[in-house]
Amino acid sequence: CDDGLVLVLLQPPLTRIGDFTGDVEAGYRRTVAALPGLAERLRGAELVGPVRSATDIESYFRHSSGPGWALAGDAGHFKDPVTAQGIRDALRYGRLLGEAVHETLDDAGALDQATRRWERGRDRDCLETYQWTNQLARGEPMSALEIELYRAAAADPDVARELTDVFSRVCRPGEVATLRRAVVLGARALRTTGAPWQVTRAAGRDALTTAANWLVRTRARA
Repeated sequence: CDDGLVLVLLQPPLTRIGDFTGDVEAGYRRTVAALPGLAERLRGAELVGPVRSATDIESYFRHSSGPGWALAGDAGHFKDPVTAQGIRDALRYGRLLGEAVHETLDDAGALDQATRRWERGRDRDCLETYQWTNQLARGEPMSALEIELYRAAAADPDVARELTDVFSRVCRPGEVATLRRAVVLGARALRTTGAPWQVTRAAGRDALTTAANWLVRTRARA
């Protein structure tokens, strides 16, 4: 952040919610201490702002346009902060909203059509990233396939760049999580874990999630 400040976001498992309903700062400090790498990076740092907590976060799309009005930013669409997309989308679609309506402000009918087109475009653009964010926000242990993907990224700068490009919205999650890559990662996971049932179960769930997400996107486009 500005002025040499660092924002530290912790997202512990839901089972630890009790640690953050009383003395939030104490729970925060215990969590930092339990992560040696993070604790080392923060060694000597001073906590200068209050610790804030957010629970019961629910991601959503809302109807975001109507007669003479539109909802930009989190008011119309919210994703869990695990993928850090909120500010990006608020700025981008706020700008696109202005571009969409600036020539129609004196024509109520044209204005409403423009805001509806803007809303549909936002939904199409954000839906796949929304689904990917929901998967990461489950707060569950990483599957065998996820572990192999991050191992691959640690060993191969090209894979690491692809993952970063998903967060930067340069490419879609589906362009990185391809079927071919899933097969390769599954084979590696089988060799690494020696637990075929665990790998098969993870692959099966990922396949069902991918299929369900694809169906939702197809219906949204229609």
